[in-house]
Amino acid sequence: MRRALPALVLAALAVVALWPLPGALLRGLALGHPTGDLADHYQGAWWFGGEVLAGRLPVRTTITHIPGTHAFWHIDPVGALATLPFRPLGFPAAWNLMVAARVLLGALAAMAAAADLTGSRHAGVVAGAVTGLGATTLGFVHSGLSELLGLAPVVLATWAALRATGRDPRGRPAAPRLGWLAGLGTGLATLSSPYLGLAAAVAVGATLPGRGWRERAAPLARAALVAAALGLPYGAWLNAVLHAPDAAVTPANAPGWNPRALPATDLLSFVHPGPWY
Repeated sequence: MRRALPALVLAALAVVALWPLPGALLRGLALGHPTGDLADHYQGAWWFGGEVLAGRLPVRTTITHIPGTHAFWHIDPVGALATLPFRPLGFPAAWNLMVAARVLLGALAAMAAAADLTGSRHAGVVAGAVTGLGATTLGFVHSGLSELLGLAPVVLATWAALRATGRDPRGRPAAPRLGWLAGLGTGLATLSSPYLGLAAAVAVGATLPGRGWRERAAPLARAALVAAALGLPYGAWLNAVLHAPDAAVTPANAPGWNPRALPATDLLSFVHPGPWY
């Protein structure tokens, strides 16, 4: 029971951080802001899961971007798959439980990694709370950016790279075989979101420079091999769908990829408080 206490503390903090969750489950509401990115992520997850359950590859949409059918990429395939076990409960509940599970998993991963790297369970709880339940993560929940909730693989990649290359703060010897695990974490992060994959790659690659880099190159080469095996096929498929002649969403029409289509920022908000401060 004592060993499980840090995880229980973190779970209790997650309940507090996601306090609207119980009411949302009872009232059939989805967590997130109605005018943010929630709507398209929510609908996309429903569509993606429906295609998988029907035995179809989720690459063409028939329920969005009407008329006709279009090549379509759902931005959060991992999150959509994570809703499937909860889908019999109805989709608002499936979405909410997927969000809660990924938030808690990221927090627990950060707790375990920090506890191992520092030797302190207390430090682990703090790291888990900051990583999994901090303002940035809750902002992703609020805005509906579910793909960015896949923090657990990023934590896995970072921890494994530190241990594999001998960068362990506790001075333990390098464990080169953990390079495979660093690559797995980077690859899984890429499947969740290319942004997270890039973040994991930067964290893993940052362990290379400095004296003794030749010894660290071998485990990092293993990491790169596994990450490429997972990430490159996904990237090729993603590129093909986004550039298909009948693509529903392309780099040209998606606001997030077109800086000129993004909302303007009032520079005065950095000087004085206002409605968007």
